[in-house]
This record gives sequence, structure tokens and C-alpha cells, in this order.
Amino acid sequence: MRHELPPPKVVLHPSMQLDTTAELRAPCAVLRDDYMLPQAMSADELARRSGIPAWQVRRLLDGAPIYAEEALRLAAALKTSAIYWLLLQARHDLEKALRENPPGVLPR
Repeated sequence: MRHELPPPKVVLHPSMQLDTTAELRAPCAVLRDDYMLPQAMSADELARRSGIPAWQVRRLLDGAPIYAEEALRLAAALKTSAIYWLLLQARHDLEKALRENPPGVLPR
């Protein structure tokens, strides 16, 4: 019998940083490549499993942001955690903002 370690817990701290050496991937790519393609799951099937409308699943796959309700539904349907999807989205958004703003310049 294989024993799995429990997932790591995240403790939020004001100076918390993300590992910037990890490959940056858009949440839509993670959803498609790591969860849907390996299971040969269509957008309609994910919609049925998650309760997210099929049109919204397609928008997520096209790059629309993942919000809390969708994160909860994806977590339940794909056996992940909601915070996983929200952190993927937050990291993607932060990197985009950093690319669009010169160093030392705050966005308006």
C-alpha cells in the first residue's frame, strides 16, 4: 500500500513571495494540459462535472480569469484545492502587471 504525504499547507504572511524560478503557465494552459487532455475531457464534460456553465468553461480555456466560485467548482471536479486555482491566477496576473509596468513604477 502506497502512503501519500499530505499536501503542504500555505500560511499567509505579508512578505510572502512566490517561487519565480518555477515555470509561469497561464491557468487556462494548466487546466487544459494537466487536467483535461490527460483525461480526454471536453469542455462540456468539465461543465457537467463542475457545474460551471459550458460557455464559461470555454471562456476559462480561452484565458478568462478564474474567480473564487469557479475555483471551488474546479477543485471539487478535479480533486484539487480552490487555493491552487486562485494562486495560479494571482501569479499569472502579477507577472503580467510586472511585464506591463517598468521597474519602480506603480500602475495607476
